[in-house]
Amino acid sequence: MGRGMAFVLAGVAYPTQAAVKEALQRVLNSSEPGETIVGADRNLLADVLDLHPEREKKIGVGVARFFVMTVEAYRDRRGFASKNRCFALERLDGSTTDWSFTKSLRRRPTPHAVKVKGAMRALIREQTQALRLRAFADGESPACPYTGELLRPDNSDVDHKSPQTFDNLVVWFLRDRGLGIDEVAVATNEDGAIGYVLDDVGLAAEWVDYHLENAVLRVISKTANLSHAKRAD
Repeated sequence: MGRGMAFVLAGVAYPTQAAVKEALQRVLNSSEPGETIVGADRNLLADVLDLHPEREKKIGVGVARFFVMTVEAYRDRRGFASKNRCFALERLDGSTTDWSFTKSLRRRPTPHAVKVKGAMRALIREQTQALRLRAFADGESPACPYTGELLRPDNSDVDHKSPQTFDNLVVWFLRDRGLGIDEVAVATNEDGAIGYVLDDVGLAAEWVDYHLENAVLRVISKTANLSHAKRAD
């Protein structure tokens, strides 16, 4: 993807590379070091990480959370250190690593992993929508577990509860079948629709069943999902 070409990351269209960088800088500068990044910001980082040339090495056994860390850039002659912020991730085994979003944005082709995950996310949309309908059946207004506010269809989002995040479920599902994400074939949607579909209809059906059995979905407020109010459980 060139500098003037559009990116679609976490379901949001960015007209230029500069627009993506601006969004990432906002997250980087607004997050407290060590604070778990959640909601739409986390989804953005997950998709940007998928663009990284060393994504497999960075992800390792799976991502538990994203956060911001400070690293020493240099020390002057008086011994004063200059620190820079960068994105980091903690893996499921507790290990951590930093990663550069600028390296991710240098890659021109849309990574195959992004296509596969987009196709797999579309396949479970019916499940997330069904949960939303059940949550508000009979006019009920459940409370957000993070903010306490009463939820309505217009102020809520469906969230994957950690550690069964969407990204981790994808990794586990494919690993159980001896597949790497780059081995999963995808095709473009028919009739000019945006996005991709899994080529293997059987694999797609297995994924839908796997997600239904293993995902822990809950409805939370948009405030919690789009801010840093939510922490990893």
